[in-house]
Amino acid sequence: MFGFAKRVGKRLAFQSGAFALFQRYARSDTLTVLMFHRVLPETDPRFLGAHPTFTMRLDVFEACLEFLGSHYAFVSLGQVRDAYDRKRPLPPNALLLTFDDGWEDTARYAAPTLAAQGIPAAVFVTTGAMGSSTIPWRDVATCVWRIRTCSAVHSGDPETRSLPDLLTVLGEMDPMQRNAWLLNEVSQAGSRILPLMMSIDDLRTLPATGLEVGGHGVTHASMTDVADVDSEISPCYSLLTQTLGEAPYAFSFPNGRYTQAIAGKVISQGFRIVFTSDGCINKLEDGYPTSPQFGRVCPSEDDIVGPDRKLAPERFAQLLMSHPVDTPIGMRVQ
Repeated sequence: MFGFAKRVGKRLAFQSGAFALFQRYARSDTLTVLMFHRVLPETDPRFLGAHPTFTMRLDVFEACLEFLGSHYAFVSLGQVRDAYDRKRPLPPNALLLTFDDGWEDTARYAAPTLAAQGIPAAVFVTTGAMGSSTIPWRDVATCVWRIRTCSAVHSGDPETRSLPDLLTVLGEMDPMQRNAWLLNEVSQAGSRILPLMMSIDDLRTLPATGLEVGGHGVTHASMTDVADVDSEISPCYSLLTQTLGEAPYAFSFPNGRYTQAIAGKVISQGFRIVFTSDGCINKLEDGYPTSPQFGRVCPSEDDIVGPDRKLAPERFAQLLMSHPVDTPIGMRVQ
């Protein structure tokens, strides 16, 4: 009963226009950056294996766009870059949509949905994963585990009872042995997992749909864990430049892990701005960013839908209001 009353109270507060007033007077000079991963309709056979925390149903995503269009000004990655370069300010209540990793469904579902409405966005691509069925291996293993728990069809070791068990065992394997195991499992799962990541051809179609492309490393390894950080930055930059015919200028950190030294190295190797997983709304000064480093908010579907599994605008509004306005620490412009 209390939960129902609380939901009604939030709905009434939202319907009163409180969120619109909050945006107009308290958050006008900010940039909100949202981070998505997978967008899939429930009819797609891959939906069952997709990680629910990082997957949004297509109809909920479409409802999100309608909500956001009523309260924000959509901006492109290029506009953010130009504002950082002090060429022109961002509009009030600016919002940038981003997609991490380079999933095939980003090209298949999210891109045409955005293009149909003329909404710009950015996708940060793990270059080594393009066309792969084993990179990023933890994400692939998660799909395999979810399919195995929902089906009697599975084979080979390791037989494990939980996802953490599986990730631990695979993490201790020799990389070649791990890849062989994943390839076998993915092959058996077929269309319930594949196609997984974008191909080179998919990547080349993105600019025509209004999606700008940035880097997300080569292997999707956390950059704080790799021995040679340059091996995740330079080849990523080079391949995107070669494939798209122009140099990328934005980078996001895989798994949200980085240090300020790593962020500085990314920028020193050609990328102009970097996106973190720090959960903040970005502070602007008269429409201009105060740092080349931007925080992002990652909306999980469970946090923004109601009991009917449809978008609950009041819950989405509450999520957005709950994040502080700040500049990610470490690269402030003095």
